[in-house]
Amino acid sequence: MTYTHLLFDADDTLFDFKEAELQAFTKVFSDLGYPCDAATYQIYHEENKRCWKELEAGLCTRPQLLFNRFDRTFQKIGITGDPFAVQKKYEAALAENGILYSNTIPLLERLSASYSLALITNGATFIQKRRLEKSGVSPYFDGIFISEEMGVAKPAKDYFDRVLDALQVLDRKKVLVIGDSLSSDVMGAINSGLDICWFNPGKTPLPENLSVTYEIRQLEELYDILQEKDLSE
Repeated sequence: MTYTHLLFDADDTLFDFKEAELQAFTKVFSDLGYPCDAATYQIYHEENKRCWKELEAGLCTRPQLLFNRFDRTFQKIGITGDPFAVQKKYEAALAENGILYSNTIPLLERLSASYSLALITNGATFIQKRRLEKSGVSPYFDGIFISEEMGVAKPAKDYFDRVLDALQVLDRKKVLVIGDSLSSDVMGAINSGLDICWFNPGKTPLPENLSVTYEIRQLEELYDILQEKDLSE
């Protein structure tokens, strides 16, 4: 059955979040006189990733995540700081970094002519709305779904149920999720009975307990997938 709705993850799928995160981290830590070398950033990056996985697993709340990622970083690098104050500065810096991958706009322009597109993200409302404004991608989407606004996050089935209800989707077989995260995008699609196209540019091995409908290294590979799907009808 031909897809009618494409649900795109934002960070590390359409947005170059790694570069935006690095720029924001470097600016804030440099302005505050904290260490901001590659080793320090890597510590923050790992703690941040761990905190997001805890959120996805229901082991912490969003406020706890935002506090813990900097508190744990401070502890590991041996400095004293105010995680709340740093978090606010970091959010402001990150919001100004709506950095897209070079192929994002051409992809959205082409696909929006034939499909209903939606953006699905676990990011913070203030940050994501500002980044969307700066990047100019909002007009391509029929819906933008930010977990903080919705009160539920990927990979929860309830998150995807609400997205599909808002888009008035009646047949889940006509929906394809496109995202990079195994823990939120892939698991969310599996939990919700949706097809998933796993964006895996780093060639990460797929765990044996997971299965995906499609796997791509470059976003342009979507064109062939969708064309083959249309021709199979």
